[in-house]
Amino acid sequence: DGSTPPAADPGAEADRLRGLAALTRGRGPVPVPPPPGPDGVYGTERSELYGIEAERAALRDPGRRRAARRTLLRSLGPGSPLLPVAVRTLVGCALAGLLCAALGVGRPAWAIVTAASLYQANITLTWNRTLQRTLGNLLGVLVFAAVLPLSRTAPLALVLCCLFFGFAAEALITRNYWLGSVAVTPMALLVLEFGAPHPAGELIGDRVLDTVLGALAGFLAAALVPNRRAAGRVERALHATAEARTDAERA
Repeated sequence: DGSTPPAADPGAEADRLRGLAALTRGRGPVPVPPPPGPDGVYGTERSELYGIEAERAALRDPGRRRAARRTLLRSLGPGSPLLPVAVRTLVGCALAGLLCAALGVGRPAWAIVTAASLYQANITLTWNRTLQRTLGNLLGVLVFAAVLPLSRTAPLALVLCCLFFGFAAEALITRNYWLGSVAVTPMALLVLEFGAPHPAGELIGDRVLDTVLGALAGFLAAALVPNRRAAGRVERALHATAEARTDAERA
């Protein structure tokens, strides 16, 4: 009749969405959408629920899984730009773990993580990352030694310290890597305190040795496994991106 339809109640819409979220949480059955209106239009509910089911069907599709495995194998095949990075990571992490095991250093996983975090596009950038990671971790150990007595005064103090360093790590890691490492190191060490108190000297010594051994093994692997064609691949990728952008603008 030309009149303006009443506005939807925000509270009712919120309740409806919460109900859909509760029904579709996990891997339960997708609810059946309401029947179509007088004009035969289903509205947005069916398309929203169909999207949920389509995503789940794609995850269950064996052909899609096989295609994903083939893509992974091709990306690690001869001539792949990812192959040198994969080999560097494998060699560096294995060497870091073996060094820690041979020297009897505790918590070799820290050394393995350090080695895996160093690899960049070329040896110069990898060296810079090695210095930043080592400096950040060593300074972070000093910060941990300073805040450890405070964190042991009460469980709440430990929680607040971890929250503070977690926030600092997220805020700094993308802006300045070594400053972010200064925050990550005490947070990682303080998390161990939730299980049981550990001797401070043991934690500090293990972290220092694991950092040094991991950085040494990681940079040695980067030097042993060259990746000299990275610059050429970057140029080709930039050229392909420019062509794709031109095609998209034309379309």
